[in-house]
Amino acid sequence: MENLFVECEDEAGIAAYREIVEYLMMDMNIKNLDAVRIYADPKAPFFSCRIEFKEVEKPLTIDDLSVSRVVGDEYDLVIGEERYIPEILRRLWDIYGRDNVEQPERSHIMVKKEGVELEKLLGTVIVDPSTEIYDRLVALALQIMPVGFRVRHVEYGAKSVLVVASESVIDPEWVKRVKERLEWSS
Repeated sequence: MENLFVECEDEAGIAAYREIVEYLMMDMNIKNLDAVRIYADPKAPFFSCRIEFKEVEKPLTIDDLSVSRVVGDEYDLVIGEERYIPEILRRLWDIYGRDNVEQPERSHIMVKKEGVELEKLLGTVIVDPSTEIYDRLVALALQIMPVGFRVRHVEYGAKSVLVVASESVIDPEWVKRVKERLEWSS
């Protein structure tokens, strides 16, 4: 990866971190990374990692995944891609309750119209790639950090994640120093 920056006093540590990051990126199939910045201080000891990502796709809504029509006193959602049906059902049950949402056929979901605005229903987000990318980036950072560094401080920015980890309690000064060193602004 060309945008991989490792800062560590130990030259062997720099080479090891580079190798680990390259392997994990291939293994985890993370493609939309912009840069990975690692700053490790073995004397403190702490590890920090800032992972930046490129723009992600827009969230998928029910409107993107279905065709809707009114059938009597219900909205009929005809779902185009079956793989999203379980998540659509979960979201609709959470919002409108199980009594108001049913699945009479494999690709049809019926929602009772009473108290339901069609625009709000169709605008319900089902898949948000930005949430998924944050989870994957934190998972990547956790794989990169040294074994035994179980105390973690995680912050999320607009298009990046910052992880500071240590074997012991993380000193707020470390976090401040890391933010300056890795040019973090949340």
